[in-house]
Amino acid sequence: MAEEMTTARVNPQGSASLGRMALWGLSAFIAVLMAGTVALWFTLGSAVFFEVVAAGIAYCF
Repeated sequence: MAEEMTTARVNPQGSASLGRMALWGLSAFIAVLMAGTVALWFTLGSAVFFEVVAAGIAYCF
């Protein structure tokens, strides 16, 4: 008698949940960046804020 062959089933929810977790992580990271931006804006004012950003960009290049 021949045995039935079974194939491994891949959970289709597995990759979708990983994608959702990555999306939530990216969203949380962007939210933290935006909160930091708003905090700097209110703390330092717009002129100082733009000077700090320009100095940071100039430092990178």
